[in-house]
Amino acid sequence: MEEKDKNQSLLPGPKTEAARQARRDFDRRVEEQIKQEGRIAFSILVWGMSPDRNAPIARKRKDIGNRLLKDGHNAMFSEDLTNLGSAPNLSEASREFAQAKAADLIIVLVEGAPGALAEVCDFCVRPDIAPKVYIMAPHSYRDSYPGKGDLRDLDEGYGVVYWYGQQDVIACNLLTQACMRVQARRSIAYRHQSGRAN
Repeated sequence: MEEKDKNQSLLPGPKTEAARQARRDFDRRVEEQIKQEGRIAFSILVWGMSPDRNAPIARKRKDIGNRLLKDGHNAMFSEDLTNLGSAPNLSEASREFAQAKAADLIIVLVEGAPGALAEVCDFCVRPDIAPKVYIMAPHSYRDSYPGKGDLRDLDEGYGVVYWYGQQDVIACNLLTQACMRVQARRSIAYRHQSGRAN
């Protein structure tokens, strides 16, 4: 089969003015549908190493949060949500569990972040939370207890673990993977909403 030039149509264009107007209307409706997908905004927790640390993975966490905000989402760090919760004696675990339940998506960078790793093991293995997480873990964690336990189960059971090497941090693959995961969820949400509306 011959490769088609991107600008070459398989069919000739519309022949009448009415048909050309119908095509312009169709193109406009398609563009509006595409814009509707871009208007879907998720509340996304980004867990990981303290953003105050001067480490590549901490900077990557900030990069992911900032990019998701730029893409029109409500990206949040739990460190910024300390004013939530009316119970003054609520434990940190209970506060962050409530956040996890309320979030649409959770991106977790576990490298050098024992708190984030604990959240994965405590909350993210729950069947009501697991489908909305995306965990980024270095290959070096595969042989750890969590790597052979909860991370393995989440990876094999839900496909929500992205294993990476240090070259992936340098090459911005973590940022790319996080954005691709969120965009895929946005596309699914758009098609689901559109399907229900019609």
